[in-house]
Amino acid sequence: MRNLKFQISNLKLAASDFIRAFVAVSVPAELKAAIAKTQRQLQNRAGTNAIRWTAEAQWHLTLKFYGNVASEQVPALTGALRAACQPIRPFSISLGGVGCFPSWQKPGAIWIGVGGDITALETLQKDVEQRTAGFGSHSEKRDFHPHLTVGRVKGSACDTRAAGQAFRDQHIPDLGEWEVREIELIQSTLSPRGSSYQALGVFSLGRTCV
Repeated sequence: MRNLKFQISNLKLAASDFIRAFVAVSVPAELKAAIAKTQRQLQNRAGTNAIRWTAEAQWHLTLKFYGNVASEQVPALTGALRAACQPIRPFSISLGGVGCFPSWQKPGAIWIGVGGDITALETLQKDVEQRTAGFGSHSEKRDFHPHLTVGRVKGSACDTRAAGQAFRDQHIPDLGEWEVREIELIQSTLSPRGSSYQALGVFSLGRTCV
């Protein structure tokens, strides 16, 4: 594997002054079948059509959402991400359990929890946050809580309460673990059919990239 698979040359940045971007840890293909099975279990348990279940392309652990980033700043952003990865060694994390934001009584997002070496994951997120704080239009006010979103509740207060109570008692076993060796800078393009994603760069952990 190359230390850095930088794909900026594939972009048509001249087509727009801004891109919508975020940086994330991708979930390996071997875990996606387990996530899909869990999502179906939750869907059957919910008993409501008020939940929009996320597609496979959206299964990632977001470290930082930037909102709109000026196209001319993308090379500098990738340099900052490369620097953030250098002091962090690869580490292992896992998926398991289910929860809701902001609460079981009024869920807006349904997620699968993250375990394993959370300290290393939080250190990586903090370094990314600090080194790239000047990029993008979005400023996150909430603390970092690693999770994998599998559904979003869009319904009446009665629907959301019922969904929250159903999920609260649902047992989700450990789905598996993997070693995090890299992070990705991803461009998100919005359309009437939903969001589509394109990796702009992949940055290896614990290596000096040139």
